[in-house]
Amino acid sequence: MKLIKFCFHSFLLVATISLLFYFLIPSEVNVAVHPVGDGYGYSVSVKNKTVIKQDFIPAIQEQKAFCTFEDAQTIGTLIKRKIEKKENPSITLSELKENNISFLCN
Repeated sequence: MKLIKFCFHSFLLVATISLLFYFLIPSEVNVAVHPVGDGYGYSVSVKNKTVIKQDFIPAIQEQKAFCTFEDAQTIGTLIKRKIEKKENPSITLSELKENNISFLCN
């Protein structure tokens, strides 16, 4: 009986530590928004190494910066989630539209 209790408590300890690491350790993927001319772009880094520097809105024909800081942050965060899920980090025109990214700046 003592062995079963010991195993159970050991399992709980390992599970608790694992959950703490999962939820409390910061992600190794980070997004930073930066100014580009009259707009904004973003960079994505993995383990403090820049892997994507995007100065223009992806998936459109023109080379236009994001109109707002928030738009650049939204798409940078979408890229971050894709990288964390080990998905292709490319962005489609439909994803830009789904996230209400503006193409016409004031």
